[in-house]
Amino acid sequence: MRILFLCTGNYYRSRLAEELLRYNAKKADLEIECDSAGLGKIPNPSNPGPIGIAALEYLQKRRISSLSLARYPKQWTPSDIQTADIIVCMNEREHRVMFERQARPFLNHGQIVYWRIPDVEEDPDLMGPGLIDGEVRGLLGKLKDRYFVENGRS
Repeated sequence: MRILFLCTGNYYRSRLAEELLRYNAKKADLEIECDSAGLGKIPNPSNPGPIGIAALEYLQKRRISSLSLARYPKQWTPSDIQTADIIVCMNEREHRVMFERQARPFLNHGQIVYWRIPDVEEDPDLMGPGLIDGEVRGLLGKLKDRYFVENGRS
C-alpha cells in the first residue's frame, strides 16, 4: 500500500502527515509506504530548510525522528501519482483546483482524498498539527481494516 500526501510547498502539512503515517504504521507493524510532494512552486524561498518548524516541533515533542526529515521539499511527478494507491490532498479548498489543473491526466485515479487542514499562515492557534495527526490516525485505522480484510485476518 502506497500513500502520497500533497500540499502546496511540501514543507509543513504533507511532510508532517508523511512522517506521522510512517511512524504509526511501523508501530502497528503494517507495510505502508508513504511519500509527500508539493503542488506549488518548489523551491519556495519563503520555506527555509527541509521541513517547517511547526511540523518539526510537533514531531520532536512526540520523540519521532526520521532520516527523511533531512529531505528538502519536492515537486510531484507523474510517477508519484501513478504509483500511489491513495492520494491525500491536505486542504480541499486550496488543493483541489491545483491538483485538477496540474494532474488532469490522473483525475481517474482510484482514490483521491481531500482533507481540510489550513496552512500555518491561516492557523494562528496552530491547530493544524493536531488535525493532521487525527486525520492520519483515522486513515491508518481504515488502512488496518483494509489490510486485515485483504490478508484474511481479524
